[in-house]
Amino acid sequence: MTSAMYAKIEEKMFEKLKALKKQIEEKMKVTLTLESGSIVRIETEDPYMAMKVKQAIEAISMGYDKLDILQMMDADLVLQTIDVKELVGSGNKLKRTLGRLIGTKGKVKEAIEHLTETKIKINEEEGTVGILGRPENTDIARIALLKIIRGKPQNKVIQELERKRIDIKMRKFGIWM
Repeated sequence: MTSAMYAKIEEKMFEKLKALKKQIEEKMKVTLTLESGSIVRIETEDPYMAMKVKQAIEAISMGYDKLDILQMMDADLVLQTIDVKELVGSGNKLKRTLGRLIGTKGKVKEAIEHLTETKIKINEEEGTVGILGRPENTDIARIALLKIIRGKPQNKVIQELERKRIDIKMRKFGIWM
């Protein structure tokens, strides 16, 4: 039984989706119909694939590149989003908050990406943040970003992530302190 799901994509990313459409359809065994108003119809017999493709379309809309999208479909990667605009409002507060997430010369964003093994995209225009990675890593990155959004000093959040990463690696290799 074929079911349909819909996804919305930013108009400016419509061409990027068109370029990936055939690859997505073949790899995920779905049919994509690009409808008016930046709406994409996803048809498949597998609801899991429909959700996976919907997330891939959201990732395209967030500005992730072709390689990220293809990796997302191959691996157990997920996309989480944070609507910063909804949390802090618009104007200067939004601009300041997004600036804090990015950090001087992108260092805060890069540190969180490195420590959580994720890829983060910040859409300053829309006031949103995308986090792409393994589910457990995107959860950790999301919590860190939310702490910064709520006003916790960036260096404290980075220190917490460094400690958490050490704990995770020690557990992974069976080392207990």
